[in-house]
Amino acid sequence: MTKPKAIQKVAMRGQNAWRPTLEQRNNVLLLRATGMKVSAIASVIGVGEITLRSKCNDELNFLYNKKKLEMIGLLEKSAKKGNVAAQKAMLTLIEKQEIAIYNKADYQKPKADESKEEKLGKNEGLNLEAKTAHKGTTWADKLQ
Repeated sequence: MTKPKAIQKVAMRGQNAWRPTLEQRNNVLLLRATGMKVSAIASVIGVGEITLRSKCNDELNFLYNKKKLEMIGLLEKSAKKGNVAAQKAMLTLIEKQEIAIYNKADYQKPKADESKEEKLGKNEGLNLEAKTAHKGTTWADKLQ
């Protein structure tokens, strides 16, 4: 006896859902921490960009900053031990940040001068001129 169609289990269609392994997650984290774009990472891992974003969201958006902090900490530790290359790398990182902060300050939009008069519309300007048109003329005292 066969089961009714409503009760029969429908076979899954398409590919199996991708589940990243711990190694793949670490690779995503390292690639993102080095500045690689998400589309390039997806290509390297071998999945679509949307799939990568949905399955490795934390690695792409949050954990890579933690990884950067860890790497900078190791770089600083090496620099303190006397590694000249690490010292130069730290100086480069610091200088880049200073330049970025300086450039942001330079390109801030200037604030509007509050001392400037507000521009009047056409009719408002004409009305104001009409009220003061008689001043400075010979008949100004007769109109007041």
